[in-house]
Amino acid sequence: MSDPNISLSNVSSILRQAQAYYQENFIADDGRPIARDAAGNDLTISEGAGYTLFGIAYSAFLVPADERAEYQAAFSQVWSWTQSNMQRQNLETVWACPPDNRLCSRNALVERPFGEVLGEEYSDHLFVWRREEEGVIYHEVPGQAGQRDIVTATDADIDIATALFFAALLNWGWPEGETGQLQENPYLIEANAILGDIWNKEVLQVGDQYYLMASDEFYRTGEGTINPSYFRPAYFSHIFPIIDPSHPWPSLSETSYEVIRQSGQIALGNLEGVNLPPDWISLNFEGNLVENTLHDETTRNDFGWDAFRTLWAVAQDYAWFNNETAFAYMTGESGPQSFILENVDFSGSTPVVFTHDGQPIAARPEDQYRVYATMLSFLAYADGEEAQNAAQIIADRLTNERSSEHSNAFYNEEGYWGNPNDYYTQRWGWFTLALLQGLPEELENSLRELYVPTTYTTEEAALTRALLPPLLFQPDPETGVRTSLGGRAILDRESALERYSLEQIQNVVSAIVERPYVPLPTQFSGPFAEIARLDESYEFDLLGYFTDSSEYWNNTVTLLGLFSQKAIEEGNQANILLAISSCQEIRGQAYFDPNDYNRALLDVVEAELRVQANNQEINFYLEGISLANSAITAMLALDTETARPDYYLITKSLMIIGDLYLKMYETLQRQPERRSESGYFLAKSAEFYNYIINLDAGVNISTTLDTPQGTNSFVVQFNQADMAQSIQFNIDQRYIPEERGAEARTAPEYLQAVAVIKNASLLMQQADIQDAMTISGELVRCQAATQIISARAQAAGRESDFFLSLANIVQADLLLALADRASYELWPGEDSNVTSLSASLDTLGDDLGFSSITANNSLSEREGQIQRIFNLSNQIVSRARELYSGIPADYGYLYSWARIKLMEIVVRRAEFIEKEYLFLVELYNDPVLLANRIPEGEFLSVEFNYIKALLLTSTKRADQSLVAIELLGTVISESAALPETYQLYYQINALLKLAEILARHEEALPAIISIFEPLGDSEGIMAILEESVNNQTAALALFASIEAMIGRLDTDTLARMALDTSSILAELHQEWALVLLSMGSRNPTIEHAIIALEYSYASHSAYDNTQRRADIRIIFARFSQIGRRDIALQEEYGRTFNNDH
Repeated sequence: MSDPNISLSNVSSILRQAQAYYQENFIADDGRPIARDAAGNDLTISEGAGYTLFGIAYSAFLVPADERAEYQAAFSQVWSWTQSNMQRQNLETVWACPPDNRLCSRNALVERPFGEVLGEEYSDHLFVWRREEEGVIYHEVPGQAGQRDIVTATDADIDIATALFFAALLNWGWPEGETGQLQENPYLIEANAILGDIWNKEVLQVGDQYYLMASDEFYRTGEGTINPSYFRPAYFSHIFPIIDPSHPWPSLSETSYEVIRQSGQIALGNLEGVNLPPDWISLNFEGNLVENTLHDETTRNDFGWDAFRTLWAVAQDYAWFNNETAFAYMTGESGPQSFILENVDFSGSTPVVFTHDGQPIAARPEDQYRVYATMLSFLAYADGEEAQNAAQIIADRLTNERSSEHSNAFYNEEGYWGNPNDYYTQRWGWFTLALLQGLPEELENSLRELYVPTTYTTEEAALTRALLPPLLFQPDPETGVRTSLGGRAILDRESALERYSLEQIQNVVSAIVERPYVPLPTQFSGPFAEIARLDESYEFDLLGYFTDSSEYWNNTVTLLGLFSQKAIEEGNQANILLAISSCQEIRGQAYFDPNDYNRALLDVVEAELRVQANNQEINFYLEGISLANSAITAMLALDTETARPDYYLITKSLMIIGDLYLKMYETLQRQPERRSESGYFLAKSAEFYNYIINLDAGVNISTTLDTPQGTNSFVVQFNQADMAQSIQFNIDQRYIPEERGAEARTAPEYLQAVAVIKNASLLMQQADIQDAMTISGELVRCQAATQIISARAQAAGRESDFFLSLANIVQADLLLALADRASYELWPGEDSNVTSLSASLDTLGDDLGFSSITANNSLSEREGQIQRIFNLSNQIVSRARELYSGIPADYGYLYSWARIKLMEIVVRRAEFIEKEYLFLVELYNDPVLLANRIPEGEFLSVEFNYIKALLLTSTKRADQSLVAIELLGTVISESAALPETYQLYYQINALLKLAEILARHEEALPAIISIFEPLGDSEGIMAILEESVNNQTAALALFASIEAMIGRLDTDTLARMALDTSSILAELHQEWALVLLSMGSRNPTIEHAIIALEYSYASHSAYDNTQRRADIRIIFARFSQIGRRDIALQEEYGRTFNNDH
């Protein structure tokens, strides 16, 4: 035992007087311990019971044996009341909601049998932390302040067990007239039982270490909440091994000091530590300290009304048992002594509680008394003069009676410190002086006699772990939660999604698929050994989620969902098909037995994967519809007593059905012989998207579903009230964590927004011509939907989001379509009503927030309209470029989509001219594009190949032109599977590029012939090439053939394509004239150059109007006829150019 380095006077009489005051004022007539607060509220809490029982038993050691009867009677009375009214195994009833109303108000509670409400897991020797006048309350209403008196407070359980042990040492507790050996003492037996339950329910094992939790609640919250002031290292090392030698209590002393030190040093809530332990902190299941999330965020990190007690607990360990670890903390750099001495005025009334980074917090007087007291216990044993002087000041204030002579003293002659109503201050003033007086000799001798140092071997530790409740495995706390259902470990999809990579998830899924689960006694049968190996390799703890047979299949389905989402976001077809196969393999395993929800979820996962699998047969997608339908049926058939339909999953399944119909439409579009059937599937896709878009009005579906077995009727009905009730139920049951409640409630709106985006993506695939105003209206709806999706992503703290990226891409695609359509529809012809067109342009710009006004007032009305179109189109395309540029590389398919469209914009604006190499470097070095995320045959694949070919052709290098020929052959081949309008567009443009290459490079002819050999020759291209004398004549023949193809395009086809043929014809005749020029054919050269010039003026392209027109003037400057025609066209179109070249 260590003595303090200060002088004390009159302590014995103060302790006796203060204890008498406490027993008179804080114990009710029936023995109820009163935890009265400073405001005079009489509370009944287990902490108050512990403080009361400990104070009584300890006080008895301070007086002779013949003066202990009063203490013994008081102890017996308080313990009897506490045992009967607060020990959980003795509770007969609790106040809870009626069985038929789980969401009742506080005043509707009824008294119900304990076992009916809470079950056996709560029946133990621990104590409820609080009791109301009417009894113990068990009331939880999500979103409201609930009261769960039933949980424990570990410090109270510890203090009560210690007090019972001390009472046993005093030989109390025997029935009247009986006595016996210490080990038979009823109080000791009870203390042993309490410690056993503390170890089993309030101690968490992480690896080979044990940590004291703040209550048994961590089994249900999944968060290892710690209150460092609950630690009693002196008891853990020297007292509890006497009471309960079956558990390694000394190990708790080691981890207690570890937590006390680290919690004061680490950053919490963005505040750096200054060695002050916090009120609350949490331990994750890896053994790392993290900020607590369950207590008041404004105070949980403070050195506040709880944390100050930590100082006393450390001082107790040194004072009673000379623990050097305690002394090192009390005096060393890792402890708070320096901070306390620098920031506390011990003779004044400055704040004594602080934020985690050391900022003072205004304190109430009663707070100062109690904190000063514990600081005294902490400083009194220090070696330094400054610390001893500070301790002496506090000691004098605690022991001097308040008077005119001692105006800053704390003690009142009646036996209390500060506010006489405040039990908390009374106890901590008393505990501090009792500690400084030293262990009573009788108690010290008893402890020395009974204490036997214990060293726990590895084998004994293993045996101890084997005796723990079977679910104390260590799942990774960053990726799951512990539930109230027996402490089950449930993998949390969102957390795991953030933590694990696709490769890691894939490897664990493979372990489960390749090593079928068999429920054998050995833990490492089936996939477990491989999961353990992967845990070690990746340094995480997934095994804990699979060693419990009750959750094995549920967590497996969650993991498959993660694999699915990662594979979809990445866009890798091989992984998508592997994920589908994994779903089928898991579903087919002999012991597959998840709960009904996860069985339905697996069907949804596979159905969604089938949406993302490309180039499959129709039956493949019909199987997906069957899976989605099965999931919906299963959800709607749930037992509504124990569950509610997950309407989010049902709504998502409806969207997946729409997606699958769209995939079937795209499949038939690639089959010319069945293309006429495709419209049905496009209409069905829109039908299901619109069910979700109109969710506000409720879902009332009565339609048909196509499945591999044929067409089935499909009826689903639910409304907003059903959805809200289901969400609330699932939050109440903890199926949805309360912290995600807000996200769950906004889920329907989110799905509506996604459906709006997907429905908008159908717009340009419909056979009907979509005018500019229709596209504009769809864009406005998309913008509103995108805001909803963006808000949800921000609320979830996601820097990127798959559906937000999809929404931005769909908007950008619509913008490009709008730029084309607006130019096509509003371009003023010679007979157009320009005023009417201008008004339409105004409306379009206003709807989307763009300006189309031109500052040039000297232009003619028609030319002014053209300039306004150029201006508006430029703004629209620039906005599309911004949206495409923001797509992250995380989503491989979407990113590739965006990069290809960005290149399209480069081509639209002719920005690649003389910069081809820079863009080619980008295309051929982007790792995502190189990973071929876009499947062959898709529209984007055709476009990508065409753009690469165009850039290669523009370099005019022979070697790169040969590569371009191959690509253009692929474009012609694959475009045959596209809808007719796209097919015509790419075939015409690809042929034009081939003709240009042919005219420039002699070696091109054999290469071009080779690409046409395997293709159908509907345009007679092979005959043209084979009959040509040389490259030039072959190129001229191709130009003529291309012009004839363009001439055959009817008005409806051009309208559907929104195609301005002037631009293509301007390029064609310019190239035609160049070939003729190289051949020395003067008059035909002039003829085609003039035609190219005329088409350049007529074109809707700003590039043609300016740059191509200038190029023609420069290239053919020798021919005066071209100059004269240019001047005439300027007058005709009302344009003025600088013709000095």
